[in-house]
Amino acid sequence: MRALFFSLILVFSLGACDDGSDSNNVNNTNNINNTNNVNNTNNINNTNNVNNTNNVNTCDEMVDTDCIAILIGESTHYRRISDYETTTITHNDESITVVAWEDLIDEAVTATPENFRYQVWGTDNYTFGGYATWTNMQSAYIEVGTRLTVFDPLQELPESYNVKTSCKVTISPAK
Repeated sequence: MRALFFSLILVFSLGACDDGSDSNNVNNTNNINNTNNVNNTNNINNTNNVNNTNNVNTCDEMVDTDCIAILIGESTHYRRISDYETTTITHNDESITVVAWEDLIDEAVTATPENFRYQVWGTDNYTFGGYATWTNMQSAYIEVGTRLTVFDPLQELPESYNVKTSCKVTISPAK
């Protein structure tokens, strides 16, 4: 009788402890923590969006004629051309409305643009044969709407440096 009593207590005790409530509480706590982590990440992203008013999280630079991608290292910065101040220049005896490339490559991209070299790419994967310097880019413009990139003729760069339907610029350390 005594053995039966202890067996019943043992079975009752094991059954009472094996209800999974401790495990469920831990999982629920982890789920709550994971949710909080996601919310914290979203808050960080929202802060970045507010601080970088000219930055766009993403856009399709291949088809969106108002979008430019700026690639530096592992980072890609997107810009909307319409967010920047325009000016009018003469190119091939025609007036065109443009944005200066130096405005698009701002301090959010690099604080030392003179330490890099630049290649502008078209949607057809065309780029000029060499690299432009920061001095070159300070006198380069992108046309609003067509995204034609032109360089100031006083730089005496070959006409091949002009890129039709520019969609991105890759930036790499100057050698």
